[in-house]
Amino acid sequence: MNGHVFQLHGEAVQKNQYTRTIDEIAGYIGLNFKKFPADIKKMVTTLTETTITKPVALSSSADSVDKRIWETEVDLYATQINAYKNNKCALYSLVWGQCS
Repeated sequence: MNGHVFQLHGEAVQKNQYTRTIDEIAGYIGLNFKKFPADIKKMVTTLTETTITKPVALSSSADSVDKRIWETEVDLYATQINAYKNNKCALYSLVWGQCS
């Protein structure tokens, strides 16, 4: 992380060190998190949980193609939710390692 760390107010040498560290972490996420890095990157930059939208329920009149598309969307949603949880754990370790 090239010396980018989070420090206590009294330890900080540069005013914008926090912002620069957040930017560096966001860049690291983009390069090193393989599954759905945009979700975690958004969480870091906005400091809020990322909302992952569920697939809309399928109507009973849907044909077989629509059902298969919907099933694929549900599978992708489940994969994305799982990756988001795993990425949050990895992010915690990354941020903890950047604390003085």
